[in-house]
Amino acid sequence: MANRREKQQRSEHLKLANVFANAKPGEDITAKVIDAIKPKPVVTEWNYLPNPARKVTVRVGSCAKPTYWHNGLEGTIRKAVAVKDYDGTEFLIDDEDGQGWYKVTHGGGPDLGHKSLPGDSVIVSEVRDE
Repeated sequence: MANRREKQQRSEHLKLANVFANAKPGEDITAKVIDAIKPKPVVTEWNYLPNPARKVTVRVGSCAKPTYWHNGLEGTIRKAVAVKDYDGTEFLIDDEDGQGWYKVTHGGGPDLGHKSLPGDSVIVSEVRDE
C-alpha cells in the first residue's frame, strides 16, 4: 500500500503529464510546466502528525551505557535531525546515513527506526539544503 508521500509524488507526476497531454499545438506551456515541477515545501512529521524538524550538525554528548549505539562517539561531529517534541522541547536523532531525515519526511512513524542521540548533545550548526 502506498504511503502519503508516494501518493503525493504520483499526483505531482500526473500534474506534469496533464500539462503536456492538454497542451494545444503552438501553445506556450512554459509557465504551466514550471508550476508543475517547482519544489514543494518539505513537510516533516512525527508519528504521522505534522511536526517541525530541521537538519543540524551536532557534537555528540556523553554515552550513559557502553551498550548504547553511540558508545565511542562522544565529542564527534555528526549530521542529525532536531525534532520538536510535543511539549516544545527538541530531541535529536542521527542522520549520518540520511535515515533520520528520511524518517521525518515519510511520516515519522514507528515503522521507520531511528537512532536517538544523547540528550546532552550540542547543536553546532543548522544545515541548509542547496
